[in-house]
Amino acid sequence: MGSEAYHDYYRWPMRDRAVFEQWKKSTSWGQLFHHYQSHGTLATPGVAKIA
Repeated sequence: MGSEAYHDYYRWPMRDRAVFEQWKKSTSWGQLFHHYQSHGTLATPGVAKIA
């Protein structure tokens, strides 16, 4: 339970999310992941996102 609180409520929002967003912008794998999030298998059904 302590690990979940640390990672989900402190570590991810305060530190790791910024690293992840930078990774998505600066690497080809990150851009591919972003494409999958908005257009591919990870996209929310019925929600069209323009990137």
